[in-house]
Amino acid sequence: MRYFYRLLKQTRSCRNFEENEPISEDALIAVVSLCRHTPSAMNLQELKFAYTNDKGICDKLTGATRWGGYLKDKVPYEGKAPTGYIVICHDTSIRKDFCDIDVGICAQTMALGARELGYASCMLQSFVPEQLARMIHLPEGLVPRLVMAFGKPGEKAEIITAADGNIRYYRNSDDVHIVPKRSLGDILINIVK
Repeated sequence: MRYFYRLLKQTRSCRNFEENEPISEDALIAVVSLCRHTPSAMNLQELKFAYTNDKGICDKLTGATRWGGYLKDKVPYEGKAPTGYIVICHDTSIRKDFCDIDVGICAQTMALGARELGYASCMLQSFVPEQLARMIHLPEGLVPRLVMAFGKPGEKAEIITAADGNIRYYRNSDDVHIVPKRSLGDILINIVK
């Protein structure tokens, strides 16, 4: 489990990427392919995945999403935009309602898979679904649920234990992204008879 724990700790939300090292189409497809093997409610597999590594489309997606709400500086920084995107879409022709758990399972699986390949990711849910669907020309019945940005990491991140319950991430004086996490004692509940 040591390897998985290390991979999990390295898989942080990245908000600055190395634009001079683009992610390949093959890498994006490999990351999506992982989702074919994940659990799915009732095994309906109602998610579809729109992907791109086209710089023009990536720039539009970066502009259509909001990043790093706790941070005072706008991210990604100039020249540090992601070089690929995957938009997780709900296919409402399969089922009209709930798919959030499947979205979460697939998003985390893709983030871990990307990290294994040497890429970083960021999950973004701050966007207007209808506008995004029109912008990337999604067929009717496909609803964007989560946008994931990908690329070579262009920043460092560090996990710390949250002090006094403060879980707001921030940048320290060296521009390292600091991510406070609650302690195990704060989240663990022992069920007893």
